[in-house]
Amino acid sequence: MTYEVRFLLPAEKEFYRLSKDLQRRLKALRPYLEANPYRSYPFLPVKEVGQVPGVWRFPLGPYRVFFKVDGRTVWIGKFWLRPPAYDKTHIRELRRMFHRLPGTA
Repeated sequence: MTYEVRFLLPAEKEFYRLSKDLQRRLKALRPYLEANPYRSYPFLPVKEVGQVPGVWRFPLGPYRVFFKVDGRTVWIGKFWLRPPAYDKTHIRELRRMFHRLPGTA
């Protein structure tokens, strides 16, 4: 079974602001997320965000990519630079962002 990788609107806008190199790197990782978004590889360490259950992250250069899996859809929600990515304000925003995903009631 495979997953579909989609972007929430804010993340899609952020994706196009990333450097071309980071965009290529994320596109290269996409097949691995489609195969199993919970699995870590040496080049793709996936971890759950402890403060926000159900939200996962992986590094992409200096950024952390935050995503949530809903059924068979991987929703990429945010790209944050690493040091401030885990402060209280960002954690609250992650909770709000993934509270209601598109296509859910």
